[in-house]
Amino acid sequence: MNTLQRMLIQCENDEVFLLPPWPNEWNVHFKVNAPDNTTIEGIYESGKMYKMKVIPKNKIVIKK
Repeated sequence: MNTLQRMLIQCENDEVFLLPPWPNEWNVHFKVNAPDNTTIEGIYESGKMYKMKVIPKNKIVIKK
């Protein structure tokens, strides 16, 4: 489970990187917790992000 979450998000300092090593051909619907009480929810299909919701909204997320 830890490995999948690390494939979905990677955190460094105050930045959250979304799907850095995720293969483009893998589809995923996800909801994960990040540092600082942040929740990230999204849908990634066919190499494109179709939906992304970040709570709190002021958190910086860097997409693939």
